[in-house]
Amino acid sequence: MFLFRMLDEKHTVDVSYICSIRGCPYRCNYCASPFHWKRDMTQYRSPESVISEMKYLKENYWNTHKEFDYSASANIESKRKLIIKDNTLVYFVDDVFTVKKDRVKKILRMMLDQNLEMDWKCEARTDHLDEEICALMAESGCVRVKLGFESGSERILRMIQKDETIDDMREGAKMLKEAGVPFTAYFMAGFPDETDEDLKKTINFAKEIKADFYSISVLAPYFGTKMYYDLMENGYELDKKPWEYFFHQTSELMVNSNISQKVLKEYLSLNELNGSEKGYI
Repeated sequence: MFLFRMLDEKHTVDVSYICSIRGCPYRCNYCASPFHWKRDMTQYRSPESVISEMKYLKENYWNTHKEFDYSASANIESKRKLIIKDNTLVYFVDDVFTVKKDRVKKILRMMLDQNLEMDWKCEARTDHLDEEICALMAESGCVRVKLGFESGSERILRMIQKDETIDDMREGAKMLKEAGVPFTAYFMAGFPDETDEDLKKTINFAKEIKADFYSISVLAPYFGTKMYYDLMENGYELDKKPWEYFFHQTSELMVNSNISQKVLKEYLSLNELNGSEKGYI
């Protein structure tokens, strides 16, 4: 896990994880979620259940000044210490927290009505956002929305079955900006058949939206994704060592021979934009 690679910089974990949705109703072919969960079986916790868990976290783990020492874990070198302190941030780890607008609005209003005052972040899609949701996000303590834009090319978005358009993404980013909600923009390059022209559109779009943070990566076809099986059927030899599929900041294109190194280098340089996260947050 990236956490253990970062221990020299951070020896504490200050995130509370909440899962409010099981599964995902979308079909992005680079994502393994449709393989793990049936798309028509997505399950949603009630707003009351989500708020109850948030209150429990705050009452039992946020304000108690407790410290949990996990330095004896086999995953950590013996000379280092990993301390889980008072939590200061809720992370909704759903594939897409904002799937149902009415449900999301009720959760956010309940956060406000019950004066939870708990900072939080989530994964979302721009086509789920409206001005009211963005305003409620800002007022209820949202410190980060993580958005998978993936590409600035409509052709590539259709190919990866994103079911989201450039206009959707542009409008969603605009509404978050106007509401004062920081967001991370995730982009990928190296899709099958992607060209320099496609990637240049991604570069221009990434600059246009002026995200607060950027995560710029190269496609790795995960085992279990539709893309993986399609590539195998088309004769690609996906023979990397397992861990190599999870390191996205490499400049090596796994399944694309069209993109030039010049344009790829320009794309990867987006990681140098102010606030870049390089895929971690």
